Order: sequence, then C-alpha cells, then structure tokens
Amino acid sequence: FSGPATAILTMASDCGSDYGSDTEELIALRQELFDDSDAEVDPAPAPRPPSPRPMSFQFGTAHFTLPPDKNCIAGTVWASSLLTSVQVKQLVQPAGVLGAAVEPLETPIHDVLDIGCGRGLPSIVTCTLPGIRSVVATDCDDRALQLLEEILPTIDLPVTPQLRHLLWEQDMHDRDVDLQRDTLGLPRGEGYGPPLRHWCNAHRLPHFERLEADRQFDLIIASDCLYFTVQELPLVAVLQRRLRPSGIALMIVATRDAGEKTSRLQALLTTSGFTVELERGPWDWEDMMRKHVVGDAQLAHTKNETGETVVFTVKWAPVAESA
Repeated sequence: FSGPATAILTMASDCGSDYGSDTEELIALRQELFDDSDAEVDPAPAPRPPSPRPMSFQFGTAHFTLPPDKNCIAGTVWASSLLTSVQVKQLVQPAGVLGAAVEPLETPIHDVLDIGCGRGLPSIVTCTLPGIRSVVATDCDDRALQLLEEILPTIDLPVTPQLRHLLWEQDMHDRDVDLQRDTLGLPRGEGYGPPLRHWCNAHRLPHFERLEADRQFDLIIASDCLYFTVQELPLVAVLQRRLRPSGIALMIVATRDAGEKTSRLQALLTTSGFTVELERGPWDWEDMMRKHVVGDAQLAHTKNETGETVVFTVKWAPVAESA
C-alpha cells in the first residue's frame, strides 16, 4: 500500500466489498482525524498482492485454515504475524521450538492480549499453547474483529479468543485522566471516559464490547501494528495500562525508514519505565513458511527494501529502592 496518508487510511478502513464502500466524506473524515501530514507516514512498503485462496497453518498438533485475504491491512495475513506466532510459541513453550530444554519463565504466562489482531493468526496460535488461560484479541476497527469472529467456529481450540474493541488513544486518554486525578488527590473514575473522536467510530459494531478498563495481562503481543508516528505514544500508554508488573510485551515492528522508527520507539519505551531488548534477525522466512504454512502459499511483507523486521521484548524496568 504505497502512497500518501489518504491511500493508507483508505486501505486501513476498506475490508472489501462485503462491507460496502466508504463515502468521500468518511475518507476525508479519517484523514482529518488521523492525519500524519508532517512526513510521518512510513515510506512506501513493498507491494503485497493478497492471497487469492485459503491458507492453512500447522503449529504442532494444531492445524487450521484461514479464508482468502481481503484487500485491506486488517484483512491480510502478513509475514510478520507468522514471526509473531513463532516468537510467542518459543516464549511460552521454548522446548517445542528449540528442540532442547530451556529455562522456564520466571512468571508463567496465562493471560494474553493481542493489540491490533487483524486476521488473528498469533491469537489463534497462542490459544493452542500450554498454560494459557485467556486470550483477548483486540482491534480498533471492528470489521477486523468481525472477520475473526466468522472463522473462529471453524477452528477447534482449547481456549477461545475473546474479541474486544480497543482504541490505543482511548487508553492514553484514560491513563492521563487517572494521573491527573491522582495528582489532585481525587478518586479515580470507574471504567472508561467518553469515546474519543476517531475514524474507527465510523465502523463500530456494538456487539464488540470495549476491553475492560482495569484488565491486565501477562503477555501483550503486537504484530506490525505501527504505521504512523502518532501511534507510538498511544502504544506505550497501552503497555503502561495493560501490562502486569511481571509481564512481557512482544512486539514485531516492520520498519520502512532505515531504522528511524526502531531507535525512536526504543528511546520512548526506555524513558517510559521499560527495559527493551531488540532482535533483528536475520529471519529465515522460507524456513518458517515451510514449517508452518501448508502448501505453497506465500505471506507478504509490509517492510520495503530499506526496512527491517525487529522483535521488541519489553518489560517493566526494576524500581530503584529508596535509601
């Protein structure tokens, strides 16, 4: 999806003819609400034709099929989501991936949040892993949740993902309101504040409830969800609000700006109370697809030739003890 912000926003909100086409007014509204006009939209990503047929995946004993891609961001199974799935499996069940005993996690992972779930591949894979108690798949565009809702009954999973609406900017707003009330010595309000004005409101489906305001998780995963610089502060707010003290965030970031996003996001997370570890690969995409994608289907990348795919492992920084 190369091109200016309007083109990317149109793609982000157009999940195919099943949902109808957007009016010029809605497209203009999205540009106004989610404008990144100061050259903050990542440069043109690599072309990525959607898969015209269903794709089947194999993770251990779990085998499932996803319908053909739709021509939109949330309707496409990206290569980065496969990397996310492999990384989560390695984190939760390392021996199954590495083929050797690995030190167990200090804190077991039971509750998982997927922010920006799209087609839901990482959420589905996470549901198959041992010890998982709950998986919540979220997106700000409810049509992505609707796509996932339609296919879940066809997949036999030990844990069924819960589908929730989550707008990162709402979490940032509510976090800031809580901090203001703390400063003033006022009790925190219960639940969410009023919904923010945002392009995703044009596609809200009421039966997808907002993610509960006080809900936290052992693991937060984000698979190539950053397309705008203005998303980075809200993303950090979600981690601050949703990550348990002993939790881990695993984020796959595809860059299209020769690494500027990586260094900027790393600095932002570090100054926001987190420790950050980066892993840049190289990633053996062909091996991952051979092991986990059944048949000859190919998954597309959003990064371009100047970019890279980086794994961020994020934890809360230790709190210094007072003397």
